[in-house]
Amino acid sequence: MDDIKYMLKPDWVSWQDIKECMIKAHDPLRKKGVIMQNQTMTAEEFEMEYKNAFCFVALNGKDVVGTCALKIVKVNRWWHKGDTLYHFGDAIVPEFRGSDVYFGLQKIRSDFEKDTGIRVIYFNTEENNKLVQKLNLKKGAKRVKLFASSKTWYYSVVMARWLDGCPLSDSYCNLRYKLSSFLVKMTWKPGRIIRFIPMRDSDFRKIHDKYQLCSNVMSDEDFCKKLGVNYKKYKSWEKRHIK
Repeated sequence: MDDIKYMLKPDWVSWQDIKECMIKAHDPLRKKGVIMQNQTMTAEEFEMEYKNAFCFVALNGKDVVGTCALKIVKVNRWWHKGDTLYHFGDAIVPEFRGSDVYFGLQKIRSDFEKDTGIRVIYFNTEENNKLVQKLNLKKGAKRVKLFASSKTWYYSVVMARWLDGCPLSDSYCNLRYKLSSFLVKMTWKPGRIIRFIPMRDSDFRKIHDKYQLCSNVMSDEDFCKKLGVNYKKYKSWEKRHIK
């Protein structure tokens, strides 16, 4: 992979190129019914998402085969108050997985963030992505929060890592994370649909629209089951609203 070049996104690489890289990279997850935010975003929405961020790319010639991003974000959370480095947008197309592309992207982002002087990093990952969580736990990261987003159809784990060592005890971090996980799962279904209130028309519409992205790999009944949604009520709504 010596011919792969790593750099900040040059102007001639379009946001559509970034989007297509992510779609390819996350296609295996889509086939499992994991609906991610970037699968429904337009190129213009990608550009807005990356506003004030630094986007890095791995280029094989002029083809984008991998990407990752970094944004400076000020937070006011129990686990940190002040500036942080937010990692997001990690993607590598399937044919380059298992190569050095992942490590090349991580290195260029790491080298860049050293110049910021900021010593706390955080990122989000899908709850069932145990491999990423395990690798980052070994690096000293801690799970600090679980949340449900209206833009994705899974629960997300927030992980934070302190470059100078975590100032909080493992037991305290674990307690806060477990409490967060309990409260979120008691309150929200995936897709940020509230649990104990009758579903609204907008909720059914969200389910219908998201289902279209994985309709070739699972039935709508399986999709509803995955979300903990009453299938019969969904089909009743669909008959009334979908022509």
